[in-house]
This record gives sequence, C-alpha cells and structure tokens, in this order.
Amino acid sequence: MLAEISNGEIWMIVITAIMAVTSVVGTFWKKTEVQVQQPLDVTIVETLVSKADFNTFTQHNDQTHKELYSKIGGVERGANSSIDQKVEIVRKDVIEVGKQVAALKGQNEMQTQQLARMDAKLDRLAERHLK
Repeated sequence: MLAEISNGEIWMIVITAIMAVTSVVGTFWKKTEVQVQQPLDVTIVETLVSKADFNTFTQHNDQTHKELYSKIGGVERGANSSIDQKVEIVRKDVIEVGKQVAALKGQNEMQTQQLARMDAKLDRLAERHLK
C-alpha cells in the first residue's frame, strides 16, 4: 500500500505534518497582549445643550440627510438612464449582427449547394472522359 503512494503525496503528507506541528507550537507559545499607553479621557460636562439648540441641530441634520438622499437618487437615476441607453444600443447592435449572421448563413448554404452540384458535374465529366 505504501508503494502506491506517489512522491507528490508523500511531500503533501510531510508538509501537512509540519503545519500541524507549527500550529500546536504556536498555540502554546507565550502570547503578548497589546496594552494601551494612555487610557481614554472621559470628562463630565457641566452644561448640556439647550433643547432649542438640539432641535435646531436635528432639523439641520434632517435637512442635510434629505439633500444627500436626493442627490444620491439623482445620481442613481442618471446612472440607470445611462446604462439603459447603452444596453439599448448594444441590444440593437446584437440584433443587427444576428441578421447579418443569418444572411451569411443563407448565402453559405446556397454556395455549398452550388459547390456540391459543381463537384457532381465534374465527377460525371471525369467519368465520361475516362471511359
């Protein structure tokens, strides 16, 4: 059974064993922890924002979000419109190419039939001439 194992398979087993050993050694190796040099500074604020200032801020924030979403929607519509136009152009080109291929296929079939008739005529002429 060992004689049936190829050199490539032997190397694969050796490499797998080495990886397993390094994984086990790495698990037990001393790990170092990352320590933060300076703790985060948390301070207590003596005064809070007034309700009116907070409402003004939220209204401004809402307006900014509405403007951004409006701009994003406009960009999406413009991009979709552009993509739709390009897809339509490609679709028309594909239809045109399909028509041309169909025409060429028909011409090719006609020429093949003509060549077959000509070949048959040449065969008959050669048979007559050889008799």
